[in-house]
Amino acid sequence: MINAYRIYSKIYQFLKILLDKLFNIAVNQLSKATRKDINTGIVIAGFGENEFLPSITSFTVDGIADVKLNIFGKLAMSVNNSFPSIIMPYAQSDMVSLFIRGVDNLYLNEQKTKLSKLISDYAEKMVGVVGLTDTNAVKNLKNQILSIGTGLENNYNQNMEAFIQKQFVSSIASVVSILQKDQPALLAESLITLTCQKRQFSTEEETVKPPVDVAVISEGDGFIWIQRKHYFKADLNPQYFHRQYGR
Repeated sequence: MINAYRIYSKIYQFLKILLDKLFNIAVNQLSKATRKDINTGIVIAGFGENEFLPSITSFTVDGIADVKLNIFGKLAMSVNNSFPSIIMPYAQSDMVSLFIRGVDNLYLNEQKTKLSKLISDYAEKMVGVVGLTDTNAVKNLKNQILSIGTGLENNYNQNMEAFIQKQFVSSIASVVSILQKDQPALLAESLITLTCQKRQFSTEEETVKPPVDVAVISEGDGFIWIQRKHYFKADLNPQYFHRQYGR
């Protein structure tokens, strides 16, 4: 009986260790910082205790594993001398990016894909035109053409990105940095409304719809509502505003 108890005890300990390890493996797999199709995002903007200029932090959350949030894609930015203003789109960002960057990101990505394929096809055709028969010579020539083409492609993409930043992004950012407090809020509302209209007059799902809440955060005034929607009509419920604001 004693030997049987020891055997059972060892088996129980082994199974417990095995289950704990399997549980940890499952948690690690679920909490890996990898993008998934279904997720949500959190954006925190404003001023910390030691900040004189506004800052913004955003990150993506796609679930909870072992009572821990699975967070990835964290991005933190702050206004400074190099970046006098920041316009950062989130979620449905296509129209905002188009307005800021002057080009649709979907088009830009497709252009890069087509350019890469063009270089690959060019290398194949050039090898065929030369008419080499030796396998190693064909392989070396193709690799050389691809290497030159890839370098030109990277240089082209960098020049285009520099052009976008100088021609569109920087010019808008420089103007936004000198606007009055309420004007960037109106700009944000206009960009979101533009996204709403794009969704409304296209075959895309209407994931963004008016009305839009707009607020301004400043170090002196704190959080100020510019426009706020209610689930009721304001003119039919004056008592609510009397209770809230004394009017």
